[in-house]
Amino acid sequence: MAPRNITLASVAIVSVMAVTMGCSDPSRTADGIPSDDQYQYVINSDNYVDLVAEVFDIYVGDVYNKPLLQSRNVLSAATPATSSFDEDARVRQRTYDCANGGSGSSLHTEYYQQGRTPYPNPQYRSLSFTDCQQGSRTYQGNVEFTEFGNILMESADLRIYGLDDGSEITFSGEAARQYPQHDYDNLESETWRTDHATIAFTTGGQETQISDMTSYFERGYVLSPGGLTYHIELYGDFTLRTSLTSGHAVDVSTTDSFSTGSDVSGYPATPVDWWFYHGQLMVTAEDGSSLKLEPAVDEEYGNKPTTRDAIVTLQNGDNTLTFTVPWSQWSDNLQFDSIPSDPFGLEMTRLIESDMAALAIVNTSTVSVINRYNYADLIDKVFAIYTGSLYRASLAGWPNGVETGEPNLVSVNDNSYLGKILVSANYQCSNDFGAEHVFNPTSYYGDRGYAEWEFNRYNCGTSGFSFHGYAQQRQWSGAGSTLASRELLITDPQGATIRLSGWMQNRWFGKHTFNQVWRTQDSEIEITLTDQPGSAVDMSVTGMSTYYGWGSASYAPVPPVAMLDGHFTVQASWAGHETLQVQALDSIRLTKAINDNSDGEGPYAFAENYHPITGRLSVTAGDGSSLVLDVNTGDDSTVNIAITDHMGSTEFTDEWSTWANGFE
Repeated sequence: MAPRNITLASVAIVSVMAVTMGCSDPSRTADGIPSDDQYQYVINSDNYVDLVAEVFDIYVGDVYNKPLLQSRNVLSAATPATSSFDEDARVRQRTYDCANGGSGSSLHTEYYQQGRTPYPNPQYRSLSFTDCQQGSRTYQGNVEFTEFGNILMESADLRIYGLDDGSEITFSGEAARQYPQHDYDNLESETWRTDHATIAFTTGGQETQISDMTSYFERGYVLSPGGLTYHIELYGDFTLRTSLTSGHAVDVSTTDSFSTGSDVSGYPATPVDWWFYHGQLMVTAEDGSSLKLEPAVDEEYGNKPTTRDAIVTLQNGDNTLTFTVPWSQWSDNLQFDSIPSDPFGLEMTRLIESDMAALAIVNTSTVSVINRYNYADLIDKVFAIYTGSLYRASLAGWPNGVETGEPNLVSVNDNSYLGKILVSANYQCSNDFGAEHVFNPTSYYGDRGYAEWEFNRYNCGTSGFSFHGYAQQRQWSGAGSTLASRELLITDPQGATIRLSGWMQNRWFGKHTFNQVWRTQDSEIEITLTDQPGSAVDMSVTGMSTYYGWGSASYAPVPPVAMLDGHFTVQASWAGHETLQVQALDSIRLTKAINDNSDGEGPYAFAENYHPITGRLSVTAGDGSSLVLDVNTGDDSTVNIAITDHMGSTEFTDEWSTWANGFE
């Protein structure tokens, strides 16, 4: 870096607190700056401003890291000499012939995140170069990149020469660059960090050498009690040789990490008025000269900064000079250059699309229906079928339906409740299309508190729902209902349809093992979640005989419990419309922990979610792939998952919290 030629005399010196300690040559200029004969020291009053600026530039990293980060795209325009794709390992390998007779190779792996949707996924890229020229640049060595969304990590032993200005760079070690997320939680925070890195680069013919560098720099915005705060954090150590030190080594360290505190209004790229309120930087040369930089604080205000100034302490032999300067002269050094909207470049997008296209072919031909990448979502949907939460909302419009058990059967009068009308009758539906339903009470058991009746509905509309078909219903007084149907078609206000046949029951109780029960027996459910004619069925469940009970009286010293049992067959869009056989091998039993704030006398407070006690669940697909969930781990926060898929068999432990909030 070329010096900025800013001397101490050219900056505003707020105060001079010169302390001369045993000076053998106390000669000074009129303003207290050491005389010219002090300039023999590596660190002195003539170069400290530029030296601090260069140190800050190195912490930020932009002065040298761009060619390194760009090296991951270097082969994007080249045509590979060979290319192969390992379907099982998700690895793409390519080799390249370089313009100058050298060679290059790349290995690209996409990792699926276990238990989550497969995109975006971590990407791994390994590049190897042997005197490989691409464009004007030549590459020698190896570099590895791992990408996590907006984070790019690298490990390299790489030399790049022939840069735009004829300069070059060598890098060995590890580093990571985090780009802005552009969302509210991250508030555009971005970072550059290094780990045991050795770096050498030339700029304008001047060489800079950095060794054993472990550092961290972060710039962004954070939320504080006072609002939005501009934030910079900086720390780390390295040894530096630069033209400013005439090639002499200086040790750079943050004996106390730097951080800023500056409230800002709006959301500017960089606030004009910011300052360090914490931290200490030390730069020490082999000849004993040194520089200390720290915020100016006021003891009367708890050693907190009261101005936007820094204290500089220069040590030259026995001479010590302390003075204050404004932070603003280094503000431009402590920010990243502008970030492109696609910081990883087009080459990654192209390769991802290419590899994902290859994966799409694999997914339709060799990837199992059940696999180690989709199991979490499959289990979630299976639980939702047991509990009814995946389809019960579509029954909400059924008058006196299984969802609510409200006492008004039809829109006539209160005397219709519990079979008080004991004759068949036709009623006009509320959709005013002339449709009718036939109400036919079949039995009434007043002493047992329930009545039974039949419905024949012909496109009968109510509350935005439309009903067509035949059903029998039993209603308990304030305790739910049972619905049996040969075939009943319900269309909700959004046009989605649900076709029912079989038997299902929704009951709730006062003081009982379970407060509420949802059961099905020999039932079939077909759901189409669109009103478009000819649309494919989103989910079809057949052979469904299931039981789900949950809850307990909160005043009893017994925690709420839940249990699911039974079996069914399902075809659904979320399983590629493949057939899944689902069965509770052993009843799955759950409970809630008693919160610590319960006093032992009630009413009792319980945890929000259920945790497992015992039970096993099996899901098997027609292609032979399968999974077994076993909650008998001895740890109520984990479950065992065993999967057999196209890659073989695997067994692992997963967190129960993935599914914990679906049981009410």
